[in-house]
Amino acid sequence: MDVIFSVMKIVGLIGLLFWYLFLAPSWVREWSENVVLFIQSAVFWCVDVAVKSIDIAVHLFHWLGRFFVVMIFVGAAITLSDNIAAIFDLRFLGSSGVVFKMTRLFEDKITWVASTAIVATTVALGHFKTLDLNYQKHREEVRAKLRENRARKQNA
Repeated sequence: MDVIFSVMKIVGLIGLLFWYLFLAPSWVREWSENVVLFIQSAVFWCVDVAVKSIDIAVHLFHWLGRFFVVMIFVGAAITLSDNIAAIFDLRFLGSSGVVFKMTRLFEDKITWVASTAIVATTVALGHFKTLDLNYQKHREEVRAKLRENRARKQNA
């Protein structure tokens, strides 16, 4: 039964295509071309918006990653200097200070997992951007070579 319905659909589509190509009035062709062009422009607009959104997101997350790397460096430097000072009994961060509380974040494993994930994804996004630029450069070089080959063939 499914085969019969599939054959009927195929025959119907071929009949519709035959009617459109050879028997349809000009107003039907114009209307269908306008509909197809409208759908095509909507699809291209959606793709353009998606590409721009991804580009903005990559730049935003790259900046956020850089910010977190600097924050990790500053926090680690303060924690290291506090621990070195504690070895020499020169404690310069009081236990009630905000900076002291912030350095205690570096003792928590979950903080380090999140920090590592942020830095790793930032690095990955940077590499993806580099790969995209290299791919575009390669495509331009291939197109230039194809143009040169076409020009040589036409001149020969």
